Amino acid sequence: MAYQKERFSSFLEHEMADFFSREAAGFLPEGAFVSVTRAVISESGETADIYILIFPDGVSKDSFAEIRKLGKEARKYISEKLKRRQIPKISIKLDNGTDKAVRVEKLLDSAVKE
Repeated sequence: MAYQKERFSSFLEHEMADFFSREAAGFLPEGAFVSVTRAVISESGETADIYILIFPDGVSKDSFAEIRKLGKEARKYISEKLKRRQIPKISIKLDNGTDKAVRVEKLLDSAVKE
């Protein structure tokens, strides 16, 4: 059973990244993007927490409010992709890994300069 949960979590991460790349592009500032860091599924499978990072860090607070509103649309998107009776309720959360975000942002900046 743990294997199925792990596979479903991986599926959610991939599909939510695809969903956010399309849906969030309309209200994110130019050059900003959303990265899905992980998906955590409850033991019962009724809820799924999707953790995201928004780059660059300065736009995350404003953009996160808009992204959270996409929760119901995200669930509908997943239901279209799955042939499963029970679709978890999706909760979008901002990942607290800001240190990691800052590190990745610096790496991206250095890669652009090279």
